[in-house]
Amino acid sequence: MADAQKGLIATKKKGDQEKAESACIALSELFFVVLPFLVLSMTLGQRGELRGIFLLPEWSIVSVVICGQTIVRFVGAALRKTILKERFLLFLSGMVIFLIVNVTILSMVLTTDKVSIVLAALQIIFFVCTSFLYFAATLIHSVVDKEASRD
Repeated sequence: MADAQKGLIATKKKGDQEKAESACIALSELFFVVLPFLVLSMTLGQRGELRGIFLLPEWSIVSVVICGQTIVRFVGAALRKTILKERFLLFLSGMVIFLIVNVTILSMVLTTDKVSIVLAALQIIFFVCTSFLYFAATLIHSVVDKEASRD
């Protein structure tokens, strides 16, 4: 019985370590998404125009890219492991709708002469949401990859 408990504890620790590694991978990938915005912040701050950072169309552009990458990550994970098709289709449908809304916001930001506060807030909200979804999809993809490599 003691050996079974030790094995269970070792398995749990290994699973926790794999989740931590997956989180590090996801965070490091998101860091490179956020890095250009840090540079933009420093540049605009140096010129005294930091308030305009939320009005830049780059938020929507990056949000669209992250949304597309999230779809790719989730599809990659789904192809590696058998999952419930209904959940997969529900998530994928939601992400496609999210992508369409992101592209719509991007087109509105690019075609308006002056970006409104509402439009700026929308692109920031969608950027944060797509970043979170990308983080989750990367975690899922990493965990599924590790499980598939064990099999």
